[in-house]
Amino acid sequence: MPIIPIDSKIAQQRCCQQECYNCQPLLHPGIINGVFGSLAVLFIVIGSYFTYQGQHLFYEEVQFAVNSSATHTLQVDLNPDLQTFVYYKLPNFYQNVRTYGQSIDYEELASPALKTAPCTDDSKAVLCSLIWKTKPTYTINLKLNTSPITLSPPMLWESDAETNNLFGKGVKQQPKWEEFAVWARQSPFKDAVKPIGSFKSGSGSLEIDFTFSQYNKNPVVYVVVCQVNTAGGSKENGALGIVCIVVGGVMLLVVFGLLITQAAYGARSKKYNEKIE
Repeated sequence: MPIIPIDSKIAQQRCCQQECYNCQPLLHPGIINGVFGSLAVLFIVIGSYFTYQGQHLFYEEVQFAVNSSATHTLQVDLNPDLQTFVYYKLPNFYQNVRTYGQSIDYEELASPALKTAPCTDDSKAVLCSLIWKTKPTYTINLKLNTSPITLSPPMLWESDAETNNLFGKGVKQQPKWEEFAVWARQSPFKDAVKPIGSFKSGSGSLEIDFTFSQYNKNPVVYVVVCQVNTAGGSKENGALGIVCIVVGGVMLLVVFGLLITQAAYGARSKKYNEKIE
């Protein structure tokens, strides 16, 4: 067969071939398919791992009534190698000034029986603020298989300790300032979720004895018992797994699309100075 003229080379263009007659294509379909295919497999494997973790990380919410005491028992399947965290969650409690103002029971505050400490700089009394007045008081006792569990202190940020030092003489010597530092953290989310502590143990029957008091019109509070890994808890792992699998699936669709396109166009055309067999 004779050599194909240069002018007819443009008619022999194939998938991903450059427009220049005598240039080799930089993006060969095989390279693109290989890269996208490898990434697709990687994302799907990672997504499957996080989905599996999300299904096997323990997460449980137990409902309690505000301003009352109750005991609940639940069966827990805990990984003894992971730390188990305990939180309390106030639903629909946006942590902003408006919510603090709406949450106070003004009739109780106005009662003559209510005793308040004077708010002076040298009294070392509690903070005179809506945040302090809405801070809950609670007691929690946990037993796993009838054995008492000791919770570690609440998880403090480094800034919490720095803030305590900056509080000065007015509140520096207040008891349980850690609990106030945790409560004072504002959040844009609708639920106020605050840490109580953590422990490490195995599976069994977990008994939760919880008393929660607060100047709050919200009738319920939840105790959350969960385990987490680097990606977060059960919900976070599940969401991350779904995202990774979806991304991997999209990449597989790209690979299939390129394969179909390449099959429709045929094999790569040869260079202008080569004969077509």
